[in-house]
Amino acid sequence: MLKKTFLSIIVGALFCVMLTGCSAEESSAEESIKPVEEEDTQVRLFSGAKNVGKDITSDDITDFYYTEENINYDAYYQRYRFYVEDGKHMYFHETRERKDDYGPCTEEDTTLTGTVALTDDQWKEFYELVTGGTVKAREESADAGDSGPWLYMYWKGDKSKYQEFSFESYGKEKSFVDFCLSLISDKAPEDFIKNENMVFDYYEATVATVGGDESTEYVLYEYDASRMILACYQKSEDSEEVMTYRIVEASVLDDCMALVKKYKMSKWDKGRGLNGKIYVVKFMDAGEMKRVSSDQMPDDGREAFNSIRNVLVSGWANAQKKD
Repeated sequence: MLKKTFLSIIVGALFCVMLTGCSAEESSAEESIKPVEEEDTQVRLFSGAKNVGKDITSDDITDFYYTEENINYDAYYQRYRFYVEDGKHMYFHETRERKDDYGPCTEEDTTLTGTVALTDDQWKEFYELVTGGTVKAREESADAGDSGPWLYMYWKGDKSKYQEFSFESYGKEKSFVDFCLSLISDKAPEDFIKNENMVFDYYEATVATVGGDESTEYVLYEYDASRMILACYQKSEDSEEVMTYRIVEASVLDDCMALVKKYKMSKWDKGRGLNGKIYVVKFMDAGEMKRVSSDQMPDDGREAFNSIRNVLVSGWANAQKKD
């Protein structure tokens, strides 16, 4: 009787072990068929990498840099930048070249630069190209010293840590560069110096002098989203008029218009004028180009003209000359 009881206990124990083994195998099988997306998420969480499109949305991106640089012979520097400024999507590009010489290139070597305000469709295309890419914590690159490219994405949740970007594929990276090139205008600055692009005009002349008149005119023309072309027309006695220009910040126009508002120039009507000197300013007012001159200026009119001239001369002095 005792032997039968002992045998029953052993059989029961073995049965329990078999059930436990089956349960473990079923659990292991369930884990092995875990969805790929769940596994990918765990890997990204473990590595600290973030996926553009899953972890980072279009609205999260605040700045993106693509930079290439060669400091060896035939040095060059190329940067493409997509960013958000005052709620607008912007694009900036800069090319520097030092032919037949070594680098690094400096600002004086700049051969092409520009800023463009992007349309919603253009920003969408940019986002589609970076979607699928990953952003990880910055680290020392084994490729330090080569020509790059170096890619960084800044986003609302990066915490100054997860910023080093890599494209999903080489194909997308190549398409990104092609897209950047397509946004660059093939027009030279001179192509923008035309009446339809004029937004502000300052003119002064000395009249009724022996030997002929002398005049200086500063004209602001639209160029791109953040800059203007400032052309200077100068005529001296017995000589032809000479025009030169420089690229200035768009804030120069803002400063000029602030003075127009300060001195209420849009309301000038009748004034006292000047002997031997004439001043003229043209500016946009209610969608139309308005012209006022020293013949219409009030008592503080001379101060208004001098203030505007100082803004334009300062903008000219601070600009990088484009020969």
